[in-house]
Amino acid sequence: MASASLNLRELNILVADSSKNFQTLVARILRNFGAERIIESRSGPDALDIVKRQKIDVLLCDVNLPELDGFDLTKQIRQNDSLDNRTLPIFVLTSHTQANNVFRARDSGANMVVAKPVSPTILFDRLHWVAKSPRPFIETEGYFGPDRRFKIEGLPDGVGRRQDDLDEPAPDASGPAMSQDQIDSLME
Repeated sequence: MASASLNLRELNILVADSSKNFQTLVARILRNFGAERIIESRSGPDALDIVKRQKIDVLLCDVNLPELDGFDLTKQIRQNDSLDNRTLPIFVLTSHTQANNVFRARDSGANMVVAKPVSPTILFDRLHWVAKSPRPFIETEGYFGPDRRFKIEGLPDGVGRRQDDLDEPAPDASGPAMSQDQIDSLME
C-alpha cells in the first residue's frame, strides 16, 4: 500500500450501507486515503436516486441494502443506458463471500467484491486495482458491465466469441517468473 498512489481527493464516492457504524468506518478509511467527497446512503432506492441525480465516481454498496439489494442496485445502474455514469466502478461489499454471491455480483456488473469486515489494505488494493487496470465494458443482450475475464488463458477450443478475439491459442509462459521485489518496483 505504501508504494502505490491513488488520488481520491476530487472523486465523489458513494457508500451505501444500512449500518451507520459501517458507513462511518468506511468513510474514515477513505478519508485516510485522501478522499474528501463522501456521500452516504442507507437504502438501495436512495443510492440509486443519488446516482441518477449527480455524478458519482465510485460506489461501495452492501449486498443487503434495504428495499433494493446491492446486486439489483448494480444491475439497475448498469442497465440504465440513460445514466451518464453507468460505467462507474462498483464495489459490492458482503460478509458472505460464497461463490454464488461472488458470481451474482459479477453477473450484475460489479467491478469487484470486497469481503466484510473491510480492512484498509484490502480496500486500497481493490480501489488501486480497478483504477490502474480498468477492464473494458461488455454489452450483450443480458449483460452490461466490466469484462468478467480477469486473466487471459486463451480462447475455448482456440476460437473466440467476441469480435476482437484473435483465433489463436495463448502462448505458453516463457522465462522466469518475476520476484516480489520486481513486482513492487513496477508499482513505484
